[in-house]
Amino acid sequence: MIVSILIFHVLLPLFFVLRLWKGSHGSRLRWGVSLFAAGSYLAFAFLIGVWYWTGYPLRFVWPLLLLGAAAASWRRVRSQPLPVLQRRVAWVDTGIQAVVGGIFLTLAIVAMRGYGVDEKAIDLTFPLRDGVYVVGQGGNSSILNGHQTVRPQRHAVDIVRLNRWGTRARGLYPADPALYAIFGDTIFSPCTGTVADSRDGLPDLSPPARDEENVAGNYVALECGGAAVLLAHFRSGSLRVGTGDKVATGQLLGQVGNSGNTSEPHLHIHVERAPYGGERSTRPGLPMRFDGRFLVRNSVVFSRP
Repeated sequence: MIVSILIFHVLLPLFFVLRLWKGSHGSRLRWGVSLFAAGSYLAFAFLIGVWYWTGYPLRFVWPLLLLGAAAASWRRVRSQPLPVLQRRVAWVDTGIQAVVGGIFLTLAIVAMRGYGVDEKAIDLTFPLRDGVYVVGQGGNSSILNGHQTVRPQRHAVDIVRLNRWGTRARGLYPADPALYAIFGDTIFSPCTGTVADSRDGLPDLSPPARDEENVAGNYVALECGGAAVLLAHFRSGSLRVGTGDKVATGQLLGQVGNSGNTSEPHLHIHVERAPYGGERSTRPGLPMRFDGRFLVRNSVVFSRP
């Protein structure tokens, strides 16, 4: 996983930027196609990349470098002829870049379609405070949200916290859950209602270990009006509410941990229609908005104390 992350977020963007900047284009048409391929890839990566692994600011650095490379290389090619040079290799290379650009542009458009929903969303209050948080999985498209294939979780969100370096952990993929910025953060109730179900006492695991038998790990399920809200992967021993308790919006529920079927510490939330159908529910998931926002992958929330 670490190798693929570095290739997708560092090596491929570097390849496309350097190819545009230093490449011997030979004509304005080939330069334009190179710009199209590089821009399409970076647009795709900008939307679906997990930038909190390598540093969230890097998400914006690559587009700026691409603009700089385009400006610098245009000075060299603006006096060159428009058509591709009459060499087969030049035509083949140009065709390949055009196809690659078209593929990534199509994928970027598909991703952008996941930025909204047609059905009415459940309004919730963001359950974390005093930090900068980013959505890892979220959105109305499987290319943005890996939960889309699980019926009750199709609008689920996974949330991590950014540290001062713009990453979600100290190290690329540390085994100690305490090295993740979100581990131990306080979780507050996103709505007013009743605790329909809860569980505590499962251990916090060392990434990438998973508990596939207890998918949600330690969790709290709330029934708030017509919605059942599941918050999962609590820290062991941290729950401050139990089944049957009445809760108010903003009430302390527990802490973020790494229990259950999870790859690393994060807060998982999804919503279905009440009454709560259990951890193995097959009811369709409902979209949700936090403080009026429909959150998708790479959405950032600046949460106040």
